Amino acid sequence: MGYIKEPKGVTLIVEKKPLTSEAEKSIKDFIQKSKKRNKELLDKLSFGKK
Repeated sequence: MGYIKEPKGVTLIVEKKPLTSEAEKSIKDFIQKSKKRNKELLDKLSFGKK
């Protein structure tokens, strides 16, 4: 993640809000599907295989 420079006279405050269990599950499912899809694509294209 990049660095955010605050303009003069402005203070940025970031508040972390907890995820609901439904949102957390949705994000985890998306990441798992994405990893599987990327692995299948790389295997299909034979990247990293000699």
